[in-house]
Amino acid sequence: VTSVPSVAHAVTHVWNTTGAIVKQQQDVYAEIRQSLDEDDQLLLVLRVDRDLAWRDIAQVILGESASADEVTKKAAGLRKQFERVKEKLRELASQKMKD
Repeated sequence: VTSVPSVAHAVTHVWNTTGAIVKQQQDVYAEIRQSLDEDDQLLLVLRVDRDLAWRDIAQVILGESASADEVTKKAAGLRKQFERVKEKLRELASQKMKD
């Protein structure tokens, strides 16, 4: 049987340390993102931060004068590029955590 004060202490401890851990992870992620080339950073901003659809991202990158076919092809390429960027982020994060 646990006492209420010890549970409250545990909850407070988790609450306080979780914020610090999340902040540290955000800092590491921001540092890793900055190490990517500009195209990959733009892709992350448009897809992750702004939550745009692939066709919308392709339209932004290609410009308003792009044809529907060009946009469709670019969107497919961007999905593949995004998968590569995610893998690179995983690798960089793993290296950072080892350091």
